[in-house]
Amino acid sequence: MNILCVYGDFFQLDKLRRDIRIIVPDAHIVCCRSPDKAIKRAKEKNCDVLITATAFADLRLDGFSLAEEIMAVNPRADVILLSEQESYMEAYMAFQIFASDFIVRPYEKERLAKAFSKLRCAALS
Repeated sequence: MNILCVYGDFFQLDKLRRDIRIIVPDAHIVCCRSPDKAIKRAKEKNCDVLITATAFADLRLDGFSLAEEIMAVNPRADVILLSEQESYMEAYMAFQIFASDFIVRPYEKERLAKAFSKLRCAALS
């Protein structure tokens, strides 16, 4: 399973990578702090799962637009969105793009594991 993690904050991205490594030990995990770099990586090597923040400071893409770009490359990609705030509008937008899950930060590792158990297309091995 190829997992693409996109988060603007280095420390949060590193924590996310470590948590995913525990949940899905055999996954190939690529981390990016920029949505533009993430799109480039997704085009080079297909991703099965995108985990991204819903918003990025001072960047042209948000997590929802990034998810749509990644899904254009791989329509079967599962998307897990991470938000800094509990927002009905963001939850609705996640539903609109067929995200597999919408998680409000800070998250518990168990909550992230539950998100992986609900993936629609990517198979956990």
